[in-house]
Amino acid sequence: MRERRKYIRIPNESQIKYEIFGNPKVYSSVLHNISPDGLSFIAHDFIPIGTKLKITFAYGDYFYGGSAKLIWCRKEGDIKY
Repeated sequence: MRERRKYIRIPNESQIKYEIFGNPKVYSSVLHNISPDGLSFIAHDFIPIGTKLKITFAYGDYFYGGSAKLIWCRKEGDIKY
């Protein structure tokens, strides 16, 4: 099967903090992988597609932060990505 992504995904199990715009609660979780086009992380609850998030995470010795828009969310057992 041909990969549809423009960029490869690099495994990364760093901590990520995210919050949903308009909700002051900050969630802490674990990244799954990352690429120049996006990232995947484990969410504690379902997040609707299109939701805008504020995210911060480390990659190596550097910290990154910014805004993101959720493209997909799926349930895998008791864990959601």
